[in-house]
Amino acid sequence: MQDYQKALRRLKQNFRYYKGMQAVRVRAMTLMRVLAGIDRGMSVERAAELQGVRRQYFYFWLRRLQASDYDLRCLAGKSKRPHNSPRATPKAVIALAKKIRAIDESGANA
Repeated sequence: MQDYQKALRRLKQNFRYYKGMQAVRVRAMTLMRVLAGIDRGMSVERAAELQGVRRQYFYFWLRRLQASDYDLRCLAGKSKRPHNSPRATPKAVIALAKKIRAIDESGANA
């Protein structure tokens, strides 16, 4: 069983000094409320349900917090967009195509 009291204590401690994005503060407050409910004897599922989040959502954010040693910046949303696209058309080819289209006035830019 996890030590939710320790997680709540560390989260409160770090939340006090965090002055960043509002979305991160909202997530942190939700996590603190769920952890407080668990501390009062509720089940994880019930405490999360009262805060309007799913149990899986709570565990996802708690694991992310623990992995980052309770740094609240980890609660910011992460993009799922890939950093690169190996099969994308090279920029040089795109620039050349635009130059050709501009010369003979064909294609989408016509």
